[in-house]
Amino acid sequence: MRNRSRFIIQRNEYDMMMDIAKNTNVCPILALTGNYRDSGYGCKHDDNKCPECVQEWLNEEEKR
Repeated sequence: MRNRSRFIIQRNEYDMMMDIAKNTNVCPILALTGNYRDSGYGCKHDDNKCPECVQEWLNEEEKR
């Protein structure tokens, strides 16, 4: 199996983003988009709110 398949293609998006947060200690939304999510959490990578914030972000419509 190639790394592309194991770590990206066959990977759950939420799990990948949670691993980004855990392994880099950076907000995974910031890592992907370059911006913090405008959430009610005032998120600056609050570990307690991160899983819920990422889940909501994944289910939101794209903002242009």
